Amino acid sequence: MTAAFAFHVATTGAINYQSDKLVITQHLSKKNLVTHSSAESEAIKHFQKFDIELDYSLDNDLILKALTNFFNKVQTLKKDEFYPLVRNLLRTLGVKAKVGKSGDTQWRYDAIVVEPFVMPAEIKSPTEDTVINPNSIRQAIENSITVEASHRLVRKGMSAVVALMYSNKRSAAEDMLKDANDLHNMRILLISAVVIAYLNLKNLQNKFTIKDIEFLFKNTIGSFDDKAIKEFWINYLARREELEALDDRAEYSDIKELLQNQNFNFQKKLKEEVEQFDKIFNLIKAKK
Repeated sequence: MTAAFAFHVATTGAINYQSDKLVITQHLSKKNLVTHSSAESEAIKHFQKFDIELDYSLDNDLILKALTNFFNKVQTLKKDEFYPLVRNLLRTLGVKAKVGKSGDTQWRYDAIVVEPFVMPAEIKSPTEDTVINPNSIRQAIENSITVEASHRLVRKGMSAVVALMYSNKRSAAEDMLKDANDLHNMRILLISAVVIAYLNLKNLQNKFTIKDIEFLFKNTIGSFDDKAIKEFWINYLARREELEALDDRAEYSDIKELLQNQNFNFQKKLKEEVEQFDKIFNLIKAKK
């Protein structure tokens, strides 16, 4: 049995950037594409040569530019576009998330994470409300109660509000978060879609594990802001330093084969990441 497959025989410039967009020059692509007939086993052997691990190195200025463009473009999105975008950004971080069906009255929340932890999410598209407001936080509290009482999935779990921007810290929203945690042990996380996009870009180079992502969601109450990002990166770096020092006794020892072999300068890396996030946070923080 034979199988037909095609491959480029040389670097031709058929795929390139034009005005900051990745484009394919069709005539170059067709000109330099050849078809070769071969047995299936030969085809597999041929393509195994190209099975290489991609290693990304993203310039901080490029990340800031990309997230600024993202921030500007999503401002016109309606909920039928914004909700799936948030779901997909969460999925690419390694969590299993889904959005509800339109018109389903049994589905009380806009989206929910079901693995590796349970977290309902109230989502506000930019055309509904640009900032996280007290009403969305009240809904997040109701979502937490619904998951616990109706579905019996988790007790005293997390609930999230996702929007484009944060509200003013001196607003009633912060008081509601504190009361929910102090009185009912509810952890309500407020997070911008820009932050989730930021984590996805950082994930390309730093290769977060699901334990890193769990730490982010399980250890943040209120806005995922500049203070929270510092805690996230401290945990990320400390766990890898711990693994280097303790090996099998380290917390991440069971997944050490999944960790990228990176030799960070702890202080330098932490300083760089916190300083970069400060610039990104200016896009989405509460405006006076």
